[in-house]
Amino acid sequence: MVKTKYKKNNKRKKTQNKRLNRKNTHKNRRLKNTRKYKNKRIRGGAAQALSFNIQNADMFHKRFTNACITGDIIEVQFLLQNVDKLGQAASNIINKPEINGYTPLHLACYNGQFTVVAVLLTDRRVDVNPISQTASGYTPLHLACYAGQFTVVAVLLANERVEVNQATTDNGSTPLLIACQVGHVDIVQLLLKHAATDVNKAMTNDGVTPLFIACQNGHNEVVALLLSKYMTNVNQAANDDGATPLFMACQEGHLGVVQLLLADERVDANQAKIDTGATPFFIACSKGHVEVVKLLLSDDRVDVNQSTTDHGDIPLHAASRLRHKDIVIMLLENHRTNRVIPSADDLPTYTIYEEALRDVKRRRNALFRGLVRFIIVFRAMRLRAAEKTYAPGGEGFAAAAASFEELAAAQRAAAAQTF
Repeated sequence: MVKTKYKKNNKRKKTQNKRLNRKNTHKNRRLKNTRKYKNKRIRGGAAQALSFNIQNADMFHKRFTNACITGDIIEVQFLLQNVDKLGQAASNIINKPEINGYTPLHLACYNGQFTVVAVLLTDRRVDVNPISQTASGYTPLHLACYAGQFTVVAVLLANERVEVNQATTDNGSTPLLIACQVGHVDIVQLLLKHAATDVNKAMTNDGVTPLFIACQNGHNEVVALLLSKYMTNVNQAANDDGATPLFMACQEGHLGVVQLLLADERVDANQAKIDTGATPFFIACSKGHVEVVKLLLSDDRVDVNQSTTDHGDIPLHAASRLRHKDIVIMLLENHRTNRVIPSADDLPTYTIYEEALRDVKRRRNALFRGLVRFIIVFRAMRLRAAEKTYAPGGEGFAAAAASFEELAAAQRAAAAQTF
């Protein structure tokens, strides 16, 4: 009995020891695996820290850009204060362009977030004249002028670091030229008040000026503002073909712009293109702009017979060839026009010219006949009135008889004194 009990106790102890060893084995394995994980994490710590910084910079730029677009001024100020904590150059992050090529300042200006723009301009780390990574190469001032953001433009112009005349990289457009092209009158007025604005700075590809583009697009108020500046070169032509602002206004048929230009004594009404020699009057006749032609004919400065230098064509023949009969009639009726008959070989031109000439003669004959009829009728009315007035028994007859008696009495008195 004792022996059996002892054996049972030994078996129980062995079983307990096995269980304990098994637990220790699992614990040791867990510890070993934990040490391996810690060692791996420590060895890859530098790489993970670098990745964390880059990820934070990208996240920062995204938050900063969104805050500039939406006008979250508190977020913008907070991010500007903490950007140095990223361990990178703050200016690189603040001025980094988006995928579309525009910086946060670009986007704030385009969306009219003037409070954000004001905060960004006070930070010296912000580039106030960044060129967009696009085909146009716009600055923030270009975008604000294009979008018509008046308050943003005012804020930008108040900052001395902003380049007022910086041109785009594609064709050399200035902010003033873009504002004139779109027709934002208030922004043009704001730019013209700035002392540094160059009103005559032209595009680099074709020499188009702000006045030229405003006349071409028919922006009357913008043209009036530009003409009010004495430094504006009203006859500055494009360098590709020599077209002037007046030429473009006549070509496009902008009557109001032509009126404004002709009212300015500085405008050369006959300055021709350098490639063809066409004048503003010639192009108006060629395009069939009747009202513009009528306005030009009323100005004595306009040479209505000036021919082109390429083919020697005159406005009368150009209008005839292009079948603008109303304009041909106006030219034939004007006393300054030389009635040069087109060649019969050019049958369409000759036909329109002859038809217009017949109409002019018919009108003049009708006018003459009407005048003759008026004179005849008028004389007949006077004769009838005289017959009625001076007939016997009429008031005129009595007055005439009395006057005759007075005259006869005076003559008799004079004769008596003589004898």
